Amino acid sequence: MSFFNKRYFTVIIETRAPSPPTPYVSISYMYPTDGGQNQGNYEVGCENNWNFGGGAIYGGEVDFDLEIINELTGKAKCLDSLLTKNGTIFVKDLLKNFEGESEFDIKIRSQDKVVSKGKEVNATTTKPVNKIITINISSSKLNQHAALDGARTILHEYIHADIFRKLNTKYIEDLDFKRTYDAYGTQHEVMGALYVNKMRDALKYFHKNVLTEDFNKYTAYYGEVPSDDFYEALAWRGLKEHNVKAWTDLSTERQEEINELSIRVDVLTKAVICSN
Repeated sequence: MSFFNKRYFTVIIETRAPSPPTPYVSISYMYPTDGGQNQGNYEVGCENNWNFGGGAIYGGEVDFDLEIINELTGKAKCLDSLLTKNGTIFVKDLLKNFEGESEFDIKIRSQDKVVSKGKEVNATTTKPVNKIITINISSSKLNQHAALDGARTILHEYIHADIFRKLNTKYIEDLDFKRTYDAYGTQHEVMGALYVNKMRDALKYFHKNVLTEDFNKYTAYYGEVPSDDFYEALAWRGLKEHNVKAWTDLSTERQEEINELSIRVDVLTKAVICSN
């Protein structure tokens, strides 16, 4: 079964023809870009997989000028606009770190295919170069996936960007984070330990309040509202495949429960149309 979202806005946006969808199972990974051990010198490759699994404060209008160079197109542009304008306070605070005279800027852009280490991936986020952190979003991958999962990909990459900001900042207020990072060792370990619940709550709010028609169709199809465990399963996507400690510390029963819920995302609405 596939849902079709009828709650459309209208906009004319540039789209790029996606590559034909192909079944795949893949992983996410990090690797040094320069062969070194510097924790800041990594490219983050975030690939899709079919099994995935796991608080934010909700809502509110926050106005600020973001130093985000937005070169997204099509579905990614639409989802990013909805997420940044209507997301939780967690999402807005995350992006607020790049506002105005920020130390680092973000360039987020669409590419037909994003390749990292010879594999096609959902997205990549790279360390700052000339104070710009670059996020590449795969149009072909995003177009294959549910809108909610696409929003998860974008949020996942914004978190990577903020971690790169914290690791490379000169400001003393982020020294505590650097010490915390040293204790975990990789970005995905940090995300698994510190961000899963925040992502869960942000995705829950976004689904219910922004992708409302899709939320209602999920409820009608399964006979129940999406549980927190469902959104936790979505948040774990791209993390648990690394066997991060926060995942391996879960019981086998809990992991199986999350994995079973995770496949529900595959029936959610793919289409999303935005207004300017």
